[in-house]
Amino acid sequence: MEENTYSKFNRPKFYKSNIDSLDFENVKSIDLLVEDVEKGEILESTEFFRSYIYELKNILDEDSPKSALESFFKLEHNLDKFYSHLALDENFPDLLTFHRNFSPTVLRIFWEAISLNDNDSLMERVLEAFRIALEEELYLWHENLH
Repeated sequence: MEENTYSKFNRPKFYKSNIDSLDFENVKSIDLLVEDVEKGEILESTEFFRSYIYELKNILDEDSPKSALESFFKLEHNLDKFYSHLALDENFPDLLTFHRNFSPTVLRIFWEAISLNDNDSLMERVLEAFRIALEEELYLWHENLH
């Protein structure tokens, strides 16, 4: 089967920038930021964006699909907790872009697997689509940070 056959319909064009240029040494995780917000501390939006990018980068660096998915669901839960404490004026990450990018890709994967009667590589291809959508989310918010 050909690689990169997934539809780019309704997907934004991404200009990949150098994520490694960010300094992640003193970046807090989103769950620590949630704790800070619960305590009433003031949070700078750039600090949040850096934490979000750091979390996405860590998910992408996971070796195990199970660990990556657990980290993703933890991030999603922490984002929900974070937003429940704040009324925000700015555009903050909410994983909608991730889901918009991931959904059509996964549908195409299923369609191709059914059409070609190829169920053997289905899990690997879904995981690849997950990583692609995460990378696009990462680059999108990295661009917003700059």
